[in-house]
Amino acid sequence: MSNIGARVSRRGYDVATCSDRQVLWSSSFQSLKQVGVLDTTFNIPSGQTTLMTHNLGYVPFFWVQFPFLFGMEHVAVNSTQVIWDTTRVPLTSWTVGESIRIVMMLFNPQITTSFTSPIIDTTDETASGYADYGIKASLVGKDISSTNPLDLVFSSGGTGAGQPVQMPIVQSFGYISSHDGSLQTISHGLSYPPMFGAYVKNGGYWNQVFPDFIVGPTQFADAYCDSSNIYFYNNYFSGSNPYAYFILKDPSNT
Repeated sequence: MSNIGARVSRRGYDVATCSDRQVLWSSSFQSLKQVGVLDTTFNIPSGQTTLMTHNLGYVPFFWVQFPFLFGMEHVAVNSTQVIWDTTRVPLTSWTVGESIRIVMMLFNPQITTSFTSPIIDTTDETASGYADYGIKASLVGKDISSTNPLDLVFSSGGTGAGQPVQMPIVQSFGYISSHDGSLQTISHGLSYPPMFGAYVKNGGYWNQVFPDFIVGPTQFADAYCDSSNIYFYNNYFSGSNPYAYFILKDPSNT
């Protein structure tokens, strides 16, 4: 099938010749679409506590933004809620009763999705001609003339339009129904280390695997990447468990 459809570039880039990661939106690619945000502060319990009831009816992809390092392993998601759990993953860097803030985002599609985008062009262009008119789409109830990126679905930017706003463009979604927790290697084909997320399911909930975007295979990390592959393994749960991941077209140093 030929590559026919719609394509919108970021401001300053020729839509006909820009690289995949300089695209704002394309019908050839999928994206992570935000469906929920959680920002809450609470005292750490000795067991489980519900942080959010999302009622999506499916398990979404998610990203724990804070705390990005130690603590994210205790945040777990199922098809109806987000919980903090100190029973399946024992506390190491925090103590019961300590106050902690959790900031995270939930994304469509569901976490068991499998999809791979085509790689059309990996050669970046140099931006030029910033004073373009571009394209914008606002959230429901928000003014399309707003320059606040939180009010917009996407924007190519331009004169009076503020900076570009982009939904994360996905290179691939993947689902592994069962794996024993040893090192898993996934080829991404992008020729640079990409941003990515990896997840493991246990006891009816999904946990995000601790990411360290660019480290060598001999260093400690639950998930890492290089210019050829992403790698992840399971230090949380014994036995075989389902895994899921997403890989973005954006490089990890973006």
